[in-house]
Amino acid sequence: MIFLSHIIIFFSTLVDTFRWYTQDPRKTQEKLLRRLLKSEAPQIYKVWDGTYEHFKELVDLYPKNSVNREKVTQRVPTSGTTQGTKYIEYTQSLQKDMSRGINVWLFHLYIKQPRLFFKKMYWSVSPLTHDDFPDDKTYVNPIAQKVLEKTLVVPLGIQKIKDPKKLLYVTVRLLVQSRDLGLVSVWSPSFIGVLLRIIRENEESLLKGLREGSWGLQEYDCADDLKGYSKKLQKRPSQKKEDLTAWMDFVIHVSAWGDASANDGFMCISSLFKNAVYKPKGLTATEGVFSIPITRSSAVFSFGSHFVEFIDVETEEILLCDSLVEGQVYEVVPSLSNGYLRYELGDLIKVAGFYRGVPMFVLLGRKGVVSDLKGEKLSEHTCYEVVREFLVSEEDFIVVSNLENDGYVLLFSCDVNFTGQDVDMTLCSKSFHYGYCRELGQLKPLEIKVVSKKILEKNQKKVSSSTPQGVEKKRYLIV
Repeated sequence: MIFLSHIIIFFSTLVDTFRWYTQDPRKTQEKLLRRLLKSEAPQIYKVWDGTYEHFKELVDLYPKNSVNREKVTQRVPTSGTTQGTKYIEYTQSLQKDMSRGINVWLFHLYIKQPRLFFKKMYWSVSPLTHDDFPDDKTYVNPIAQKVLEKTLVVPLGIQKIKDPKKLLYVTVRLLVQSRDLGLVSVWSPSFIGVLLRIIRENEESLLKGLREGSWGLQEYDCADDLKGYSKKLQKRPSQKKEDLTAWMDFVIHVSAWGDASANDGFMCISSLFKNAVYKPKGLTATEGVFSIPITRSSAVFSFGSHFVEFIDVETEEILLCDSLVEGQVYEVVPSLSNGYLRYELGDLIKVAGFYRGVPMFVLLGRKGVVSDLKGEKLSEHTCYEVVREFLVSEEDFIVVSNLENDGYVLLFSCDVNFTGQDVDMTLCSKSFHYGYCRELGQLKPLEIKVVSKKILEKNQKKVSSSTPQGVEKKRYLIV
């Protein structure tokens, strides 16, 4: 049954893959542009204001439909550079655009690692415990959606479990019994560390569950919301703690963010799955799929998914994909089929070379000051707005990211009448991805430290910059 399901998924990717290899990237991009301009919102294209705030004004006018009047299937939260949490409108057209890029990736995955036809998969791309996000299967084509569930070790439906502690335990209980898991696809590499921590903290319960074919915890064995998943539980005569990580030895491919700030985390997990090939996802965001990892080196531009313009950061010239130069840095400006035209994604890429004439990208990070230790996408703007809510005066402060401690420290030079927990909770409410990382335990709570003005000024000078007019611009976030 697993093999047949994989065969169906594989054949469902052939059309998009054939087009990818036979179509001219420039002509395909022009075709996507013409399709966009036929929509009911071409006037937006004349305006160089692709900020989320610009589109939000239009969204508020049409609450049930997207900017181009297409029905909205979901409004999906993500974190912005100039706004804490923003909501991206998902439409059927946008999801089809995404699936075209994912189809090409899946095709190459099967071709290069045919053993995946006989193995199961673990997908965790959409944030857990959040109904706002679409089911992970909506990112693949409609044919693959019908059989994807049969290939998964962990059912997609567990996303409906609202208690993060229960959800993570259920996830690892199903993982530790697996001996045929081939693909692990997660959003942030630090999420692997979260799963291993849950295993360490629940060793006795997990071993008991494996021996009995149960969840291993009485309250979960009796839980109504887990009854539908209990039939997936298997018995294994496990007595040793080492058995709880045996599932990792069967994995042959690991996919996670691996560029820019995620690189350190990606390198940390590169020795955990002994027999696996590790591939960074490329530039994949809530808004769309912009590059796909189909070569041995860098991810390749997914030219069949979305119409994309590239701004040269040095000359500010606007270019299409066939005019890019190897070694140059560009800002990615996509136009999405939900009506978000010339949308300021905020990501910077460097062209690493070309594959069959198509540019390969390395993601450098986000434009502006953004910290992304564990996938939280915390912007300087959000930090400033949140901390200012607690300040009476214009007292200086700075937020410092602490990779060793997996969290952030807020530095002041005066006594304050609020706690780190107060600021942390507000950040969680204002920044979706920060709140999600805190919810899963990927980030520790924000701390507050009172330091001398000299130390505070010294830290600010490290990151402060001057405008072209020579005016010093303060920074409030050290990445």
